[in-house]
Amino acid sequence: MARSAGERVLDAFIIAGVGLFSLLCVLPMVHILALSLSGNRAVMSGEVFLWPVDLTFHSYSAVFGDMSMIRSLMLTVVLVVVYTLIALTMTVMAAYALSRRHFRGKNVMFALIVATMFFNPGIIPNYLLVKNLHLIDSLWSLI
Repeated sequence: MARSAGERVLDAFIIAGVGLFSLLCVLPMVHILALSLSGNRAVMSGEVFLWPVDLTFHSYSAVFGDMSMIRSLMLTVVLVVVYTLIALTMTVMAAYALSRRHFRGKNVMFALIVATMFFNPGIIPNYLLVKNLHLIDSLWSLI
């Protein structure tokens, strides 16, 4: 089916708008990357915008040379993997149960899931729960 000239113009505006928005999202990250790869003199004098000046990897060697940073990064990776696996497993099980046509309690279960999205009890009850479960200072409190 042939597209009219008006539809093509609208598509061009939409593509240009999405492209501009994408550029506005990516440019700050490119700027930060250029700053991190530039020398101190160039950064302090404001010479760096989108391309590194006096290319150096000193800041990365300083960050990754510190063992506490490596431990923190590994802890972050472990937390993300474990949390993602648990959340994905629970979501798949709930989705399967809710997709069954003859599941008793389907509406109640759905209402409970939706209610937790709308009503957040806050951080104090969450802290009290973690404290009562004796999970303070453990990885499981984060998960």
